[in-house]
Amino acid sequence: MCDTMTPADFRQLRTAAGLSQGRLAALWRVRRATISDWERGRNPLPLWAVRLLYYEAIGHALVDATASGPPTNSQRVTGT
Repeated sequence: MCDTMTPADFRQLRTAAGLSQGRLAALWRVRRATISDWERGRNPLPLWAVRLLYYEAIGHALVDATASGPPTNSQRVTGT
């Protein structure tokens, strides 16, 4: 069980990673209802699921960052 992430946090991280409940369930080979149960707080979030979701979110962020290309000089200076 993971005490550091709430079910709402888990859902927010999943959606930030661009994953539906169904897609995440397929990737992890669990039932979609399992993902739903975690997000509703019906079942405790296992630590392995929290860790994997962080990796999924980081991977998604890296893909987004590389898809937009390297920052321009103005982006480096202003941070935009």
